[in-house]
Amino acid sequence: MRVEYHIDRDDRIVAVNDDWTTFAAANSGHALVGDAVLGQSIWDHVSDPSTASIYQRMYQRVRDESRTTTFTFRCDAPGERRLFRMQLTPGDEGGVITEVREVTVEPRAPIRALDATCERGEAMTRMCAWCHAIADADGSWLELEDAVRDLEVFHGATPPFVTHTVCPTCRAALEGEIGQLDAP
Repeated sequence: MRVEYHIDRDDRIVAVNDDWTTFAAANSGHALVGDAVLGQSIWDHVSDPSTASIYQRMYQRVRDESRTTTFTFRCDAPGERRLFRMQLTPGDEGGVITEVREVTVEPRAPIRALDATCERGEAMTRMCAWCHAIADADGSWLELEDAVRDLEVFHGATPPFVTHTVCPTCRAALEGEIGQLDAP
């Protein structure tokens, strides 16, 4: 699968490919299928300010330097641990072409907190948008599977609301990637 979308110089989605629609429909994103997202700001679909800030800086660097950048990130489904690779390429007239491909997919026991359709409890937990690590109450970051096993917030009848952010390890790696775009 090769999901592709194009944004214009104003960060509006101007094109998506068929794999975008297939992926959205398969992952509870029925409101995002086909032409439904065309003309919308990409930022309408990124809820966390930290994540949005990093993407904004990456898009701007790709535009300013006219250079491609590539990075990996987790994009798990309830019953799959998935690693994807994203490539940002300069497009026409200040746009950016984003291409996303699967790197690895490993089946696992379903994690209800990743099911967008399930009912949520009162608790909220922070998840890194890149590696899917979970922040515990002390501010430490645990691998998702370890957090599900060890943290009480996942042991209730309903899973917590998940809010995305960027863990310190991923932030440092992404800042390095942004910095490399400046290098000649």
